[in-house]
Amino acid sequence: MMKVMTLWGEEEVNETRICIHCGEEKHISEIEMDRPHTAPRGKGYRNECKSCRRQINRDINKLKKQYQSLRPHITDECIICQRKGEDIQKTASQGAHKKKDPWVLDHCHESNEFRGWICNHCNNGLSGFKDSVETMERAILYKKGLLRRRIHRIP
Repeated sequence: MMKVMTLWGEEEVNETRICIHCGEEKHISEIEMDRPHTAPRGKGYRNECKSCRRQINRDINKLKKQYQSLRPHITDECIICQRKGEDIQKTASQGAHKKKDPWVLDHCHESNEFRGWICNHCNNGLSGFKDSVETMERAILYKKGLLRRRIHRIP
């Protein structure tokens, strides 16, 4: 355990994390640091180890080179949300981390197979559902008002 300052004062935290990809428990020195704009107080850790992250980046870069000719133009529409690249850029977050290019490579995380180029917003949405079609279908039912959980009220 090590001590760190949090919003609630000094707290003890684990010096190890479990990587979501390899499942190994590793010291935080082997865990990828989070991007400064997403981490609290500009410092934090991702949920993946450095070696897994490096391999993922190598795989993605290989796919990007292989499918570069299919990359959409800034005036093209995202196949999912149908917004044009230039409109997506206008609504992108501000700051040093602002994406210049709205298009990201989408791939299957299990087979590493290329699926297509989509906008960053839609890629984040798919990521939130962990690529589960069943979860996305339940989300659609929920959005349509066809799926509700019964709320238990405390008397």
